[in-house]
Amino acid sequence: MKPSKFNILSHGKDNPGHILLYNTLHDHRILFDDPDLNPETLFEKIQHGSPLSPKETDAAVDLKEMGILLDDDVDEQKVFEEWYHAKIRERTDIMQVTILPLMACNLACHYCFENAVREKGKMSPEMTDKTIAWIKRRLQKVRPENLNIHFFGGEPLLHTPPIKKIAKELWKFCQDLGVKMHMGMITNGVLLTPELVDELVPCGFEWVKITFDGDKEAHDHKRVFHGGKGTFDIIYNNLCAIAGKLKIAIGGNFDAENYDSMFSLVERLKRSPFADDIIVARFKPIMKVNSVIASQREGGGRLSSFCDVCAFNSKQVDEMFALQKKTLETGLPVQERPDIGPCEYHSRHSMTIGPDGSIYKCPAFVGLRNLMAGDIEHDDYNDQGEKQLMTQKWDHECETCHFLPNCAGGCRMAAVNQTGSLEIKSCDFQYLKEGTEEFMQREIVALSRSSEAYAVDLPSFDSLPT
Repeated sequence: MKPSKFNILSHGKDNPGHILLYNTLHDHRILFDDPDLNPETLFEKIQHGSPLSPKETDAAVDLKEMGILLDDDVDEQKVFEEWYHAKIRERTDIMQVTILPLMACNLACHYCFENAVREKGKMSPEMTDKTIAWIKRRLQKVRPENLNIHFFGGEPLLHTPPIKKIAKELWKFCQDLGVKMHMGMITNGVLLTPELVDELVPCGFEWVKITFDGDKEAHDHKRVFHGGKGTFDIIYNNLCAIAGKLKIAIGGNFDAENYDSMFSLVERLKRSPFADDIIVARFKPIMKVNSVIASQREGGGRLSSFCDVCAFNSKQVDEMFALQKKTLETGLPVQERPDIGPCEYHSRHSMTIGPDGSIYKCPAFVGLRNLMAGDIEHDDYNDQGEKQLMTQKWDHECETCHFLPNCAGGCRMAAVNQTGSLEIKSCDFQYLKEGTEEFMQREIVALSRSSEAYAVDLPSFDSLPT
C-alpha cells in the first residue's frame, strides 16, 4: 500500500497530539487524537513495509476504503483525471447558467476595469425568449437534478424585465420537468427592493451577493455613482429592508487605502438586522492586471472584473487571512476552505449567456469574442467552446501537488491576464497552502469539541458546486 498524494497532515497549534488528515480529492477530514494511532507513523510504516500494530491494521483497512491509502499499483493521477471527467467536466446533476441582462452599470467604482469599455447593449424581449428556449432545450437534453440560475452584469437590476420573465417561465418549466431550480444574483444592491424580492422568491430566488469596500467612509470613496456620490447607506438600508427574505453573501475589495476599514465593516455587519442572513463574508485584494500581457489578446486588451480572479502576493495572502480571522472572531461565516477551481468554466453544463445571446465558459470572458464558446442560435458549443472544455488546464508539475483537486490549473481569467493564454496554468500555491492550513486548524478545533476523532468522514468533494 501507499498513502494518497492528496493527503495533508496538520498538528493542532494548541494540542500537537491532535492531528488532522485532509484528503483534497475525496474531501475526507479525519481527526486522530489517539497517541497509539499516529497517521505519520502509520504512513511511514506502510512506505517502509514495517509491521503494523492491530490498531494500525484496522485503521489501514478503513483508510483504504476511503482512498487515503492505495494499492501500490494504483495510478492516482488516472484516478484524479477520471474524477475530473465524471464529477466536474461531464457532471449532469447540476446545470448552471449565468445570465447578463445587460453590461451597463449605475456605479463608477474607481478600480473597475470596465468603466472605459462598457457595452451598451441589453437583452431584448426577442433575445430573452430565445434564451429561455435555449435553456429549456438544454434542460430536456441533460435532465439535471438542479438548475442554478445566476443573474450578473453590469448591474442586472438596471434591466429587470428579462430577469422576471426568465425566472417565472423557467420556474414553471422546471416544476413540470421535476428539476429543482435555485436562483441568485450578483448585484451592487442599490436597486434591491423588498417588492422585487417578494416577486421573485416564489420562483426560487434564494441569495444575493453584495459588495462592501470597507465601512461607510471608505466604501463611499470607492463605490460611487457616476456623479461621485457614495452608496453605502443605500445598499446597507436595502439589505436591512429585505432582512429574513434572502441569504446574503458578502464580498469586499481592499487595497492599502481601505484595508483597515474592512475590520470595522465586519463589526457593523455582525450588528446589522441581516446578520443572520449572511452565509459567507469574503474579502479580497483589488487585483492589478498586467496590461501589457493582457493587451496581446484579441479584443484590444479589454479587462474584466466580473469574477474573483485569484493571483495573490504574500502580503495580500496575509491580509486576507487576517481579515478572515477577524470575521470568524466576530461570529460571521467565512469560506470553508480555499479553492480556486474547478469553477463553472470546467463543466460542460455550466455556461454564461451575454445580453446578445453569446455564450461563454466564464463570466469574465463576456465581450471577448475570440473566447466566445457559442450562441443561443445553436445548441452545441462551437470549436472554441469545445477546445476550452477539452484542453488540460494543469501541467506535469501540478501532478505532484496536494492541491490539484482544489485548483485544476487555476483561474482561467488569471491565466489569460498573466500569460495571454488559456492553456497555461495559473498557480497560486502560497494562497492554497496558507489557506488550507488555516482551514485545517479550524477543523481540528471543531472536531475536538465534538469529541469525534478517527474515522470522522465528512461530505465528499463530489458535492463541489460548479
